[in-house]
Amino acid sequence: MQGVTDALLDLAVVASRDDRRGMRVSIDALRERHLAAAGELSPDGGEHSAAGAIDREFGQLTELVTQIGRGRPPDAAITDAIAARGERMAASLFASALSELGVGAKTKRRFCDVLTGRDPKGGILVTIPSHRGPLTLSFELHNRHTYSEELVKTGKAYSRYTATIGVLTLDNTLISRAIVQNEFRTQADLVDRISGGGGASGLKAVAPTGTEAVSIVIPEEAMQVSILGEKLSVVRPDNTDTFNATGRPMAIISNVLVEYKPPPPPRPARRPAARRPPAKK
Repeated sequence: MQGVTDALLDLAVVASRDDRRGMRVSIDALRERHLAAAGELSPDGGEHSAAGAIDREFGQLTELVTQIGRGRPPDAAITDAIAARGERMAASLFASALSELGVGAKTKRRFCDVLTGRDPKGGILVTIPSHRGPLTLSFELHNRHTYSEELVKTGKAYSRYTATIGVLTLDNTLISRAIVQNEFRTQADLVDRISGGGGASGLKAVAPTGTEAVSIVIPEEAMQVSILGEKLSVVRPDNTDTFNATGRPMAIISNVLVEYKPPPPPRPARRPAARRPPAKK
């Protein structure tokens, strides 16, 4: 989203003048702009999970802006924090463009499938915003369970999942791996149910189970990375299966966030010095 950093820096200046009304107008305009972008990315109504993240970020942004002293130029540290905090809002939007599974009925989070594969271009591609220094990509990794109420009632639903995924650059360089492992026995072991199923409940059978918080530092030179599944192991009472076939959904991610420091704004062009009129003889 172009112009966001400049608008945030202007907001800091408005706050330093103790212009509360102007500050509120600026914050509301930025918030509406981000919400509109969320709606464009999620025309099916899934923008609500992104909207929640945007609202949280704007609440924290408002707290930062109110720290600026009345009648004084904004402190450099607070200005940097405002710019960095604001840029995180754009990161909340890109989750809407991932390989969507659906929106959680309870948490309203957007859940996305991770597919197995060997080509990074076949994974979840994350475009890195313009930034300065290292960038941190964080998300929650879940196992992928197909829920059956009948199997739960008969005590035959037990499964132990171990999913391994990698985060890679597009030249197939591995940055880091992450593993989520958990056991499923009852519906209480699900993180959430996914809205959009065709049955009477309106819920999909596939659901996230288990949670592993993942935080990975992305090299500064990387402009795009891929989240790609490697293998899935499923242990049941009667057998053990391992899956690594290309294109198979094998894990789920949610709560995706990118944290980084935006590049400094360009310096204003220096005005040429005024020429002095020639001295009179």
